[in-house]
Amino acid sequence: MAVEWPPLATAFVDDHRQVTRALKQLKDALGRHDLSEAKRIAEELDRAAGPHILFEEVFLYPEVARVRGRDYIDRLYEEHRAGRDLLTRVLVLKSDSWRRLGDEEQARLLQQAEMMLDHAVSCGTLLSYLTTLDQTTQQEYFAALLALRQQPKRWTEIPEPAQVKITAG
Repeated sequence: MAVEWPPLATAFVDDHRQVTRALKQLKDALGRHDLSEAKRIAEELDRAAGPHILFEEVFLYPEVARVRGRDYIDRLYEEHRAGRDLLTRVLVLKSDSWRRLGDEEQARLLQQAEMMLDHAVSCGTLLSYLTTLDQTTQQEYFAALLALRQQPKRWTEIPEPAQVKITAG
């Protein structure tokens, strides 16, 4: 029997699939040293992931912080920073600059892409923090996610996250 998810959960999972797929493609393109493909994917990912990343940082991560604590959530924010840095670095590369980066820098970009793919896969498991919210909060968060999608912000345009206030819940 198929489980029917609330709209918020469905939208969150759809976003995560798209972001995870793009991160895998970016990692693969970097691994093949295909800079033009990596730049194309990074551009798409920058646009597509922005609303989802913002939703996680503003709505999901504070919920998770109440249960898992500051250290755990600080790691998630740091991983988002690494993803933003990865996209920024790939997007500014010139088509002939890949060879000039050197093996160490190429390996670092690939390692960042792998780390971001791992982050996206593990962050998808945070869905349960959304599905346990009361119905009204889920509806409010779903409306917020839809609003973020309507006024999309690139991932590279999202400022550093504010400190999360952890409150008893």
